[in-house]
Amino acid sequence: MVSFTLGERIIGKDAPVFIIAEAGVNHAGSFSEAKRMVDVASKCKADAVTFQHIACDEINSINIKSNYFEWDSWHLTDAQIVQLFNQAHYYGLAVTACVVDFDSLKFIVEAGADFIKIVSGDLTCHPFLAECARTGLPIFISTGSALIPEIEAALKVIEKAGCTKVVIFHTNSKYPTPPEEVDLRAIEVLKGYNYPVGFCDHTKGSAISLAAAALGARVIEKHFSLDPTVIRPDYEVSISPQQLRQFISDIRTIEKALGEPIKRRYPTKDNYVLARRSICAGKDLRKGSQLQWDDLAYKRPGTGSQPLEAENFVERTLLCNVKKGEQLFSNMLEGCSNKPVITLVVVCRLKSTRLPKKALLHIHGIPSIERCLLNCLAVPDVNHVVLATSNLPQDDPLEKFSLEGKVKVVRGDPENVAKRIVQAANFTKADIVLRVTGDNPAVSPEVLSYLIKAHLEREVDFTYPKNCAMGTGAEIITLESLNRLLNQPKPLTHTEYLSFYFINNSKMFSIYSAELPPEFQYPEWRLTLDEPKDLELFEEIYKSLNIQKEPLFFFQIREYLINNPWIIKINADVSTKWRDDPELIKEINDATVLE
Repeated sequence: MVSFTLGERIIGKDAPVFIIAEAGVNHAGSFSEAKRMVDVASKCKADAVTFQHIACDEINSINIKSNYFEWDSWHLTDAQIVQLFNQAHYYGLAVTACVVDFDSLKFIVEAGADFIKIVSGDLTCHPFLAECARTGLPIFISTGSALIPEIEAALKVIEKAGCTKVVIFHTNSKYPTPPEEVDLRAIEVLKGYNYPVGFCDHTKGSAISLAAAALGARVIEKHFSLDPTVIRPDYEVSISPQQLRQFISDIRTIEKALGEPIKRRYPTKDNYVLARRSICAGKDLRKGSQLQWDDLAYKRPGTGSQPLEAENFVERTLLCNVKKGEQLFSNMLEGCSNKPVITLVVVCRLKSTRLPKKALLHIHGIPSIERCLLNCLAVPDVNHVVLATSNLPQDDPLEKFSLEGKVKVVRGDPENVAKRIVQAANFTKADIVLRVTGDNPAVSPEVLSYLIKAHLEREVDFTYPKNCAMGTGAEIITLESLNRLLNQPKPLTHTEYLSFYFINNSKMFSIYSAELPPEFQYPEWRLTLDEPKDLELFEEIYKSLNIQKEPLFFFQIREYLINNPWIIKINADVSTKWRDDPELIKEINDATVLE
């Protein structure tokens, strides 16, 4: 049975629309057709399938002569209903059969029905309503021929009998219902009873159901038939298996389009960024020239400095050559601001053993370290980008990565990362530094920009991100706190794990763990370069997105990986020592506690 979660499935927060494929009696008494209809409902990805199990003498008294002379010939046996229920449950479908008498109600409950569906004509049959409520199953009530007082009275009976899992169906009992008589806005009225509202569709086609979903119907019931051209009781309001599949797909598309009732500050799609503009060079500009208004151009995408900042660029001196159309950033200009000077320091050496000289390995034709630096240069909030490596001969190849003067290269202590960062900060007269490791060729300009703003708002010593994809973030550290770390008496032995010195000494340093916006929170993604599988993943990403000698933004990575989830599985089994090795974790923690 499915009923133990059915109520939560329908009324739960962010639950998708619950779609019922109503077979009814469109099988015309053929058990083989009924079984095929269950199979079709499953393949079309419906949530439930329903049948009718009503005999002629159960619905009419001797005072009425029914015109439905074929009704009894369409009636399936109890044993056949049990088999259909079992088949539906095997496929993971919820199932019920519409009944109108006490004996049949007891039968379908024992057979495994997941909910009770009550036709609108029975809303005034209070004894039957109470018995349905006492089953403990969710109750779906149809209101097609009911008045508001009748609906309210029926709900009181159901609630008094102990049932609180109710779905109120809006519908019109006319078969087929003309569009002008559907009155979909009645859904808003029925929502006032604080129960989920559904829609039983008795119109031709499926367009009205799609509109009902958009208006907030939590459950949609639609008749279907194996062949809607064959005259059956509901053939005029039934859709074919192919139409049912498309109908369900369309509902899921509508759900995605509806989103949440908020106006987002941070868009989740790349069209927002692509449609906006950045400050660019309007012509080739030489180092030392003073920018004027006609030197500036404003071009897409909006991944760089915003045009509203243009006034801060005019009459400032360029620190490097810039080609026409290239984005301009504040780190290319001589400082003349009271804002703190921010230097982004990329720490890199060539001593890796698991992936030798990984910083020089090409990713879609560009060295990995250059990929990292290109992304760092695209952070609009920093004044300088520095590549900090050692003064050992083995690291000489890194000195050439100045990227035409846009990156400063500083060489220093081979072992003490903190000393090298301070050296880079002093060289650029920085107040604040961002520490990025050179094995992160997909470090995110967007994440770093967010972290800088968060750090400046709180005026702390050390800021680090929570829940970001590994390899996309950075730590932000004040120069003053770095000097304080270097001047304390305990020798620093594990500075390659610099963040631990701050996190493990919260009494010595003020720390902020920045919660990133949801669009950056992918902690399960590994986007760092340490193993051959990591290189394979980056090659796939950069090649597929055809990223040339240009930055790669996180919105591009996110969109690509969401649409191609198999890519992130390439390196999913690669372990990270400082996170997964208990002995190393203990060693680092013991070494980095200073207090």
